[in-house]
Amino acid sequence: RRATQGAFVSDQVLYQVFGFIAEAAQHAITYKVIKPHLQFLVHDVVLPVLSFSQEDQHLWESDPDEFIRRQGACETMFSDPRSAAGDLLRSFVTYRGRDSLSIIMASISTDLEAYSRMGDKVDMQACCKKDGALNALENIAEQLAIAAVEKSGKSKRSKKGKKSKKPSAVENQLPDVNALQQMLVNVVLPEFKSQCAFLRLRACSTFEAFISENIEFSQEVFGAAFVATKACLSDSELPVIGEGVRETRREKNIHIWSDEVGGTLAQLHLSILSALN
Repeated sequence: RRATQGAFVSDQVLYQVFGFIAEAAQHAITYKVIKPHLQFLVHDVVLPVLSFSQEDQHLWESDPDEFIRRQGACETMFSDPRSAAGDLLRSFVTYRGRDSLSIIMASISTDLEAYSRMGDKVDMQACCKKDGALNALENIAEQLAIAAVEKSGKSKRSKKGKKSKKPSAVENQLPDVNALQQMLVNVVLPEFKSQCAFLRLRACSTFEAFISENIEFSQEVFGAAFVATKACLSDSELPVIGEGVRETRREKNIHIWSDEVGGTLAQLHLSILSALN
């Protein structure tokens, strides 16, 4: 309803609409129709769909086990509008980054700034908008990470002795590794201690999306992410514990964290077993 001005549209229809637009964005003749509406599509449609909703809150409270199951269920990839909204964002960035990236990042920044103005108060609407903003970042994490590594001159694909070309307009809009790292420290890490439980869950999944990419973050950031994610295993809310278990059980994350933090792998396994029990 948030994305359709109060009118009812089924999840399946919304899923198909997002898929259609994602496909249309790839072709010049149809993209011409979409381009004037990018701001509306991103800020007024996609971000609200990506945000934590009243339906999510109801499921979280009434059946947290089902909430956890749906978080990792394969069938949601083929029916959930939230999944399709993420696909649409990635399509925009991949095929129409020159036009869409500044709009996407500006829309995300708007919701993040609204949340930061909240102070110590708990405004559920602002919290939900921040969840949508972090979810959007999570969905384009791969593109942002690859671009950040290349912009910082640390790409493995760049050849020695090869003359570097002038950055494109799209590349100039993107953060480098240091800026990306600072963004995660400023807007993601604090949410591991948020009063809103769903933001603690979102912080865990968003940080994982970036930390699992091939980025040389500082050891301090890796350590902070490790400690914060490990703390999720003893959270008071079951879905947060479930997300913490999911992220720490990923083989690539265990490998990264064991290399960067050192000496804590056994403790990590014990924490996982304790959470599962």
